[in-house]
Amino acid sequence: MGLIGVGSLGWEAGLEGSGVVTAVGSEVTNFKVGDRIMTMTPNLLCSERIVSPDRCAKIPNSLSFEAAATMPCVYATVIHCLLRVGGLRKDQTILIHSACGGVGLAAIQICQNVIGAKVCSFNPDAV
Repeated sequence: MGLIGVGSLGWEAGLEGSGVVTAVGSEVTNFKVGDRIMTMTPNLLCSERIVSPDRCAKIPNSLSFEAAATMPCVYATVIHCLLRVGGLRKDQTILIHSACGGVGLAAIQICQNVIGAKVCSFNPDAV
């Protein structure tokens, strides 16, 4: 899929991460030193990384760095697929297959708490 390949260090790994901002560029206005952030950027298996601010989101103090680092890819997948491509809207009904994985759990949260869509369950005995 082209996400993991050979980079300048000989390898690239890691797509999601979280951490604390230690410096900002002169044109960055939405983040400051000390902000807790999560990001989705290639080659994040490292201890320090320069990341574009448009690839970052602030995380609340109530969310651990570990939990935040698991969220960008699955939520971006749901937002792109269900909202942009699928056009899901309030009061529509959706069946989420394999809702116990990361993308499925994110889809439930987005549908119920952001969009207001109805998540239905499948009962094989009713068929």
